[in-house]
Amino acid sequence: MGKGRMRLWRGLGTLTAALTAVAIAGTGIANANAAFINSRLGTVSSVVTGGSADADTEYYKSEFTSLEELVEALDETAVALSQEGTVLLKNNGVLPVDAASGTVTLWGMNSHYPTLGGLLGSSPAAGTGQTSY
Repeated sequence: MGKGRMRLWRGLGTLTAALTAVAIAGTGIANANAAFINSRLGTVSSVVTGGSADADTEYYKSEFTSLEELVEALDETAVALSQEGTVLLKNNGVLPVDAASGTVTLWGMNSHYPTLGGLLGSSPAAGTGQTSY
């Protein structure tokens, strides 16, 4: 075997070992932070054991039979949301709030710490008590 081929195999072996180490470490980190990852993705971890080979293991069954049907439903939902939002903006002349009318009461934790973008852009700045936008 020539020196070039030996270097190639040595490099591939090193790369494989490094990728294996990263995969093992990543699995451990993901398992340790499973609750946080699930909360951000809106999922629940579960393990199915036992059961028969013909058991139904599909947890989410779509009500749509095609991608076109799904896109059409999304478009209908967007139209309905925009119509409802427009009704809220009319609001019998209450909005926008006149500064001379007094104060406005905001309810809920998100009124104090807005989380419009989750932990990506509008979470409280670390240790400052302020919200970054």
